[in-house]
Amino acid sequence: MDLKFIPGLCENSLTVEFREELRRFPPTLVSIDVDFHSSTRTILE
Repeated sequence: MDLKFIPGLCENSLTVEFREELRRFPPTLVSIDVDFHSSTRTILE
């Protein structure tokens, strides 16, 4: 089982390279822990 933590602000963590990695290797389970409404919007968009 591979587990990957992505620390940092959502705006800085969701890079183009990371999005491409997710397209190549789609995750089975994603857990998102955010504290601000703006971060939630960033993740879901």
